[in-house]
Amino acid sequence: MDTKNKIALITGGSRGIGRSAAIHMTQKGLDVIITYNNNKQAADEVVSEIHSIGRKAAALQLDTRNVKSFDSFFRTTGGLPAK
Repeated sequence: MDTKNKIALITGGSRGIGRSAAIHMTQKGLDVIITYNNNKQAADEVVSEIHSIGRKAAALQLDTRNVKSFDSFFRTTGGLPAK
């Protein structure tokens, strides 16, 4: 897979399977954006670990149960034009 200029979006990236996926993606050469719902400290720890690998990462809060917040979230990431 060509990973040049690729960014992975990992929901629930602050713990468990999401955390593992985020770390794995960075080891494959991708930068990541992880989301978290409540635990900012855990998300920040994952971001720090990714930075120590030498990749870029950011943690953004997102409640995936609130579908109405998705447009705003994607605008935050540069994924959708502002309305």
